Amino acid sequence: MEEEEVLELGNGGIDRMRRIGSGPVCLVGKLYTEKSVNSYALIDVMIKAFRAKGRLTARDWGNGQLIFSFDLEEDRTWVIRNQPWHFDNALFVIKPLSRREQPSIISLSLASFWIRVYDLPLVCQNTDAITSIAGRMGTMVAYENFTPNEPVEFIRIKVDR
Repeated sequence: MEEEEVLELGNGGIDRMRRIGSGPVCLVGKLYTEKSVNSYALIDVMIKAFRAKGRLTARDWGNGQLIFSFDLEEDRTWVIRNQPWHFDNALFVIKPLSRREQPSIISLSLASFWIRVYDLPLVCQNTDAITSIAGRMGTMVAYENFTPNEPVEFIRIKVDR
């Protein structure tokens, strides 16, 4: 049995980390499937689907996790905004990864989904009602296609579930 070694960086090590250039911005992702998946094929398909304008690389991190490194923050933001993602009819969950986080401790148990709510009575077309509806489905992240006192056909709500 191997012993784990803990390395204390101390303030000097943390200050050095702050001075290192900005570097790439990253995402961590995991595919939820019971099938065996070729990680190289998954990486290839997801890189194409993410349509990055700048450089984008990825690698298998083990335990079913993939790490995607973007040179442009706008590319990463686009990928986050346009989730949920899927591969071979399976959900591919992604989360932002800061430079100070370990990929292995990022929770990939929730995914963001856009939900359309149609035919909402006018009296319910308000922020409190939208928040209440979203709360029944998960945690509200955002909403679109809604302006108070302006009736709409449907409202889009983004929830983490």
